[in-house]
Amino acid sequence: MKTKQLLRSAVWFPGMDCVTEDIVRSCLPCQAATQQKSKEPLQMTELPERPWQKISLDCSGPYPSGECCLIVVDDYLRYLVEELVSTTSAVAVIPRLDKIFLMFGIPEEFKSDNGPSFQSREFAEYARTDFNRLDVQPILNHFRLKQIVKVTTRKNAILDLMLTNLHAFYDNPSSYPPFGLSDHNTVLCSPKTKKKTEKTTKFIVKRDPHPSGKAELSRYLASIDWRVLFGRLNNCEEYLQAFQSVVCTGLDLLMPLKRVRINTTDAP
Repeated sequence: MKTKQLLRSAVWFPGMDCVTEDIVRSCLPCQAATQQKSKEPLQMTELPERPWQKISLDCSGPYPSGECCLIVVDDYLRYLVEELVSTTSAVAVIPRLDKIFLMFGIPEEFKSDNGPSFQSREFAEYARTDFNRLDVQPILNHFRLKQIVKVTTRKNAILDLMLTNLHAFYDNPSSYPPFGLSDHNTVLCSPKTKKKTEKTTKFIVKRDPHPSGKAELSRYLASIDWRVLFGRLNNCEEYLQAFQSVVCTGLDLLMPLKRVRINTTDAP
């Protein structure tokens, strides 16, 4: 980039960028001084055979309300389940997991980071005794391996924006029983400040486009002797001014301006 900038300040010719790149690639000192930044390939996980066979867990927060959120994502359907918790400790997370597993069933495998709620002794004991078939195997990662795909982390970014803006503009949501056949509670969000209702009507000044008025204007213009009117004038500007004066007089007499109320939501 710097080589191209120096060349552009002094000279330019067609295909200069391609020629410059070819010369730099064939220059050994240039290649030795250039830092090659290569990314590790993405390590994609295998798709499970059925829904809720493998899940991913993560915690996000705290949010402005002081609460955190437990996020569970189905690796097959990418179905998202969130539960608000007071803290990210295992004592607060385990009851929420019980609620989720009671609703959807116990998975064969779940993945999580090495957060405090998942690497504690209480959580390891919970996995061994309650699941009776899941082994706790922490996944160790290196600080240079940045290309680890974490589905729940992406969900956290979206959820952070939603909950932060929710607290800034809305009161605490109210929870109600499920509606219809839904498995989740109904949540009602009320704004902190009520928005002023804008007026949907306004007044404008316009002429009545009724056909009878247009017909009267046509008869009025046809009754004028234009030869006599234009015979006294000398140039085109005077002709135009005289014609405009006659038309405006006819409009004011036969199609006068009226104050009309319209709805702002109507099509123009």
